[in-house]
Formats: sequence, C-alpha cells, structure tokens
Amino acid sequence: MRRLTSLKISRRRAIEHQCPRCNHVWEELEPDAAPTFDELLNRYPEEERYHAVRVATSIILLEQSEDIYAAAAFHDLVEDQLATLAEIALCAGAEVARIVERVTRRDEETYSDFILRVSECPKASRVKYADLLDNIARQVLHGNKPSLLPRYLKAIAVLAPMVITSIEDIHD
Repeated sequence: MRRLTSLKISRRRAIEHQCPRCNHVWEELEPDAAPTFDELLNRYPEEERYHAVRVATSIILLEQSEDIYAAAAFHDLVEDQLATLAEIALCAGAEVARIVERVTRRDEETYSDFILRVSECPKASRVKYADLLDNIARQVLHGNKPSLLPRYLKAIAVLAPMVITSIEDIHD
C-alpha cells in the first residue's frame, strides 16, 4: 500500500463548475497556484491529519482509486475552512472536488439533510461512512463528545445500504 504523503496526483487545471443544488460556482485558479497533495494535507492540525490519513487508509483497503483516496484525505478541508474546492480541484482534479463538496456540510443544512444528500452519491457515501467509523472509534477510545454517538450511528444506518451496494458493484 502506498503511503498517503507519497501519493502522486497530477495537477489539473480547475474547471469552472456550478453546483446544481446550491448554485455555488468554483473560482478558476491559475495552475501555478495549485497546492500539492502534501501541502493540502499539512493544513490540517496534527490530530485531524491523523484522522484524515486513517479515513483515507480505510477507503483504499476497499477501493484502489486515487480519486476516492484523495477525497477521503481531503474530506474535512473545506468544512474546516482550510482549503477551497478550487484548490482541491487544481491539486487532485474536479472529481475529487465534487466528492469533497458532497461530504461538506452546508451552513443551512440540518445534519439529517446533510446525510441524505451524501447518501445520493456512492463515492461520497463511502467517504462519509469511513469518516463516521473513525469518529466513532475515537469516541469509544477517548470518550470525546459522547453526545454525538447516537447521531453518528443513525447516519451509519442511512449510509450503509449505499455503501454495501457500491462496494458490491466495485468487486463484481
């Protein structure tokens, strides 16, 4: 298995994209402004970087895809305001940015609506599922935010059918 920090992902020019749900348009960045994979990953605080690596590692065990691997590694960058979708698109491609956009909770969304929106996309469902499993493991091990555990378990139940179906499709 490749280490996350050594994964080579080609830099591609960000394309202008308008999200059909929120009409947000990603800005165009110059290719020279493209951050590297390592630069984006290192924007996380240390503990969150470990979380991102664990989520990405659990994904790559199921699916050998650079896009889903990168999306899993970058899944919290936009929500935590550490990177923009355009930076992610330049670094790892438009497909990765689309997955990250899907797993980023919007300010006006309830958590239930957010999980339903994620569940509409197989790749985003797998990333969020892995994220939730790691969050649950951290809570069990460290007792952090135990009040979130019921919410995470409900989200797992919503995402599980899509995750199981999409994994079966990958391995058929």
